[in-house]
Amino acid sequence: MKHAVILLTALLLAPLTALHAADIRRNRMLYMFYAGSYDNTPQQVGVATSKDGVKWERLFREPFLRNGQPGEWNSSESAHPDIFDDGERSSLFFQGNPDKGNTWWLSNVEVFWKNIPHHEGSTE
Repeated sequence: MKHAVILLTALLLAPLTALHAADIRRNRMLYMFYAGSYDNTPQQVGVATSKDGVKWERLFREPFLRNGQPGEWNSSESAHPDIFDDGERSSLFFQGNPDKGNTWWLSNVEVFWKNIPHHEGSTE
């Protein structure tokens, strides 16, 4: 029954929470790339950080990855992020569409870890 309560709570709060998240650890800090908002309203990718995986703080005031302008391939959303790191480079994969979810397109952008804001207690 515990799982049903958690699922129900997640479904009720979904429009107000971060959905479709992917995280990576860098320099003793967790970075979570998340799709804010709800599908195609539009969704945009944000970044939050955490030292413990429980308490998260938004890293930037603006989205890290915005949806596109009207008529662009991702005008309805840039969402469903996942991060891949091969030890030298990091790529953020994401889904976009221009038609409220009737089609899906996949793309990626390279994530650069230089000059990122650090919270108190960070090693860099």
